[in-house]
Amino acid sequence: MISIGLGEDFNGYDRTIDTHIKNIRQKIEPDPRNPKYIVTVHGVGYRLGGEKKGDSHDI
Repeated sequence: MISIGLGEDFNGYDRTIDTHIKNIRQKIEPDPRNPKYIVTVHGVGYRLGGEKKGDSHDI
């Protein structure tokens, strides 16, 4: 997501993406502590649409 949005040369990643994801979750998730729409994939990043495996996209 960083390389797409900001270019590979971006050095300012200090939980910036995590903070934005948290804020988005608070707005769209029925229960932000148990997200359904934006799911964390440990070691990879985030996945949109966590309800169905295989139909979602990793960020």
